[in-house]
Amino acid sequence: MLRGWRAVLTNLILAVVAGGDESNHSNHTSHSSWKVPVPHPEPQFWRRVRPYGPALNATLVWQGFGTPHPIVCEPQVMWTPPPPWHSRETEKDEKGDLEGEYRLYFRAGGWFTTPQVIGVVFSSDPLREGWSYRSKYWETGARDPFMPISGAGYGGTSYDEIQVQPWIFYQTGRQRRRQNTPDMPTIADRDGGVWWLYAGIHAGPEEVHNQTSVSLSVDGLHWQLVRRQSVPLAGNCTMFGNRVIWIEEEAERIVFHLLQEQLCGPWKIYHYTSSDGLSDWSVASTGPVPGLERVPNGMFGGPSMPVHPQFLGPGLRRPFGLPVPAPFDASGARHLWFHAAALGGNLPTDVYHAVSPGSASGPWTVLHVDNKTNPLGAELEHRGAYLNDTERWTTWEYDQVSDPSFTYYVQDYLLPPAARRALLFYDGGNNANGTGNIGMAVGWAEEMFPGGLASSQ
Repeated sequence: MLRGWRAVLTNLILAVVAGGDESNHSNHTSHSSWKVPVPHPEPQFWRRVRPYGPALNATLVWQGFGTPHPIVCEPQVMWTPPPPWHSRETEKDEKGDLEGEYRLYFRAGGWFTTPQVIGVVFSSDPLREGWSYRSKYWETGARDPFMPISGAGYGGTSYDEIQVQPWIFYQTGRQRRRQNTPDMPTIADRDGGVWWLYAGIHAGPEEVHNQTSVSLSVDGLHWQLVRRQSVPLAGNCTMFGNRVIWIEEEAERIVFHLLQEQLCGPWKIYHYTSSDGLSDWSVASTGPVPGLERVPNGMFGGPSMPVHPQFLGPGLRRPFGLPVPAPFDASGARHLWFHAAALGGNLPTDVYHAVSPGSASGPWTVLHVDNKTNPLGAELEHRGAYLNDTERWTTWEYDQVSDPSFTYYVQDYLLPPAARRALLFYDGGNNANGTGNIGMAVGWAEEMFPGGLASSQ
């Protein structure tokens, strides 16, 4: 919990951008019918920016608008610099060049009543303005901003597919040149790097759930499907959920890592590795990743890692490059955000944060656990735990906060480290009403991810 001057600074800075907040429900002493084991006020690790409504909701037909259950969900947020993306300028600039924009990728569509597709919206500053479907850097006619970027006939996919659980990242030219893959597609930008899009496919008469499509792009917006692969299911699992993929250099070679959510009774997370990210994925752990389950037989899934712009160096006119997965903090420990159930089964879920100083296969240690005030270690809790029987049916995040996506608030780069903020985007779900929206919260960057943007070099 925040105390002393940090508490004062929280009220002065976070509450201003939040415009008021109801995330600390200390006056609510009883829980709803979920009966979470120990009542406690929501930990103030994150402050909801729009406490009474989502940051993004479904407003277009391809997002299920007009159907009984429209949905936008599974967010992934990242900041991108302004073009040209591979500038070698070294001119010093006291203010820096931070005039890029944030991208928020997401899955949309009715609850399997319309095609499930992947979209993107843009914002110069999500704490001070809303989201637009049009990038300020697009040339006129570059593409229709109000249509999805992949799925339902877009991005090289067919119309009968349902694309879900996207994970998008940039692979640098340096990493790609060290990757020994003879049949690697030649798609690349002028620096030799490439954007990757992994998405789950639910398609065909038998509704195959263990396929993963891989698409590549030179800009992260226009995609070409390059592989339709089957990552092997682990153990007795039957269906894939969300995923996070990142690249590490191990013994002078490139290794792709995957943490994959799978339905195995309750949802669980397994660790995979691959030499090329395309064809040879194998399970790297003998069972589910240890340390993440919060209660016996409770689900844990929605894995996500920080995606930060590459830090090119202090004092440069362009201190940041394109966004890459950056799981390691200054101490060398990996950080993972995920959601997990507070009871046995799959609902309700809260957002958690874990670290692993060793292998990505674990064991992982969940942060913020306090036997008195926060016994499970939640960083952000679902609303139903604090609302009465009338309120809970109307809240848009009644029984789920899930699928977290963490990134630094780049506009704070020039502030002292203790004053820098981070952003957390997440699903807010009301499974009783069949709706899903995307929420946004703000917190202290150095408390959440020590080392910050310098870790993404």
